[in-house]
Amino acid sequence: MKNFFGIALASGLLAACATPALQYDAARAPASLDAARHRTVGLASFQGPYSGWFRDEFRTMLETASFQGEPWFKVGLTPIQSDLEGVYEADVIVYGPTIEETYQTYSNCIQQDEESKACTVLKIVEEICYRLEAEVVAEPRLFNANTQQLVFANSYSGYAYDGDCVQSGKIIEVYTDPKTGKTNKSIVATRSLNYYQPSRSDIDYQIQYVLTDILRDIRTDIAPYEERTRASLAIGTFIPELREDPRFDAALDAAKEQNTPLACSLFSDLSTEYPNSPALIFNLGVCAEVTGDLSAAAQQYSKALNVFETIEANSNDKFFKAFKRVLAQEQEAAKIDDLLSQSNDPFRY
Repeated sequence: MKNFFGIALASGLLAACATPALQYDAARAPASLDAARHRTVGLASFQGPYSGWFRDEFRTMLETASFQGEPWFKVGLTPIQSDLEGVYEADVIVYGPTIEETYQTYSNCIQQDEESKACTVLKIVEEICYRLEAEVVAEPRLFNANTQQLVFANSYSGYAYDGDCVQSGKIIEVYTDPKTGKTNKSIVATRSLNYYQPSRSDIDYQIQYVLTDILRDIRTDIAPYEERTRASLAIGTFIPELREDPRFDAALDAAKEQNTPLACSLFSDLSTEYPNSPALIFNLGVCAEVTGDLSAAAQQYSKALNVFETIEANSNDKFFKAFKRVLAQEQEAAKIDDLLSQSNDPFRY
């Protein structure tokens, strides 16, 4: 099986985490392996509102999709090229947008009675609030260029929201007689017809924002990708001598700085002196995982679970989750291995 993993050096963000961890980019298989096998593709008809914009962005998504630093798709200039394996088309549907208007007020005292400190002039300002809402649906389809059979189809949806409150122009002042308590209202200004309303560009931006999110979902459905994964280290030693060994803390410090070679070298050295430490066995599994040796990682995690159970007479949830995680990643790697063997690399020649 090929190695689909690479050590990913992270920023200082991990230093703030309570539990030291190593990060790496784990390979993920797409939801549609059939779509991913069609790597030389063209774009046909895109229908509906924003379809022109969506088609351009769809092309950009295909052209920039990469796996392990290499482009995945080759996009033809026309949908009728003889070398195409597949052709994409799509419908864009927008329900709305609807704009709901409501009114609200806020007030503040602009004059007080000197003796009682009671408010004698209360200013009430009216605001108009609008809420924009639209449901956005994109339905891409992929057809085999030779047989015209449907290869992939899905429906993606999201909601565009926007809202704001602005002064409507209406202002009321309420005068209160400090002696009698009687009030009198006076309209200082009436509602203006020139208050701000959402413009076409505001609506367009929100809808395009949703379509951009939808394109990210489509990207992970039709081609393999890499996802940043955090593999936490074990910090409980269960062996007093190891806890006092400064090399253990040095290894954890190196991990916090994402110095994977140093951290793993120290864990390896310590394991020769403390071979029955569940923490060291587990951490060597983490080292194997981040460097792509999933089989060795699974063995280390399983061993750490067994050793821990003999010491504590119970199971360790963290160790078990790591074991399950690496088994799942082995399955992902196997899918991608098959995918690479069954698809034609359009950039090979």
